[in-house]
Amino acid sequence: MKLEGIYFKYPGEVEVLKGANLSVDRGEIVALVGPVGSGKTTFLMIAAGLLEPERGAVLLDDKPLKDQLPEARERIGLVFQNPDDQIFNSTVYDELAFALRQIHSSSSEVDRIIRKVAEKFNITHLLNRPPYRLSMGEKRIVTLASIIAYNPDILLLDEPTANVSSKIIESIKSVVEEFKQSNKAAVIASHDGEFIAETSDRVYVINNGVTVGGLDSKTILSNDELLTMADLKVNPSKRVQ
Repeated sequence: MKLEGIYFKYPGEVEVLKGANLSVDRGEIVALVGPVGSGKTTFLMIAAGLLEPERGAVLLDDKPLKDQLPEARERIGLVFQNPDDQIFNSTVYDELAFALRQIHSSSSEVDRIIRKVAEKFNITHLLNRPPYRLSMGEKRIVTLASIIAYNPDILLLDEPTANVSSKIIESIKSVVEEFKQSNKAAVIASHDGEFIAETSDRVYVINNGVTVGGLDSKTILSNDELLTMADLKVNPSKRVQ
């Protein structure tokens, strides 16, 4: 996937993105870092086909994404920063089933996949629970599981480690690593310097509407100027060596 020269602004507001670029290849984990309000979430929503840029190109397999919608949405999974913005079904089971029911006509196949994914994420005991009764960590795992259930090629994660336990962070790391090993791709927008250092192959810094970097994690995470630009702190012992 490639995003080239992306410009975007919300009605009545200043431009959020002013020619931003990003690319991610199969078997690659790319991080997007930057200060609060720098446009990371907007960039991910454009990559997912949920927002259309004013200018610029979003390419999937070197073809315009907009020409491949809505079918291409089955290949791209976006996990929102706030699970409450994503969850809308009455039970966890139905949340995991929603996208699957658009893809599979067989209810037994949908059920099989749900059971398998629930076991993978250790949430089988939550399937009949209403989402509003879940903890923040449980909600985040449910939203991630609902995306993994339909097996996308590209995973977009918006601040996946915010306000969750170390146990859940380890689960998210495992999913990211599986994507890499399966020759799939992931883009992670995050303020978690340690998580970025441990999971990403390349890092882009977004600031003032443009992206810089796109270089290997070692180069970015050892550059104090870029870390300051990104408002990102990385423990020296955790920096890529």
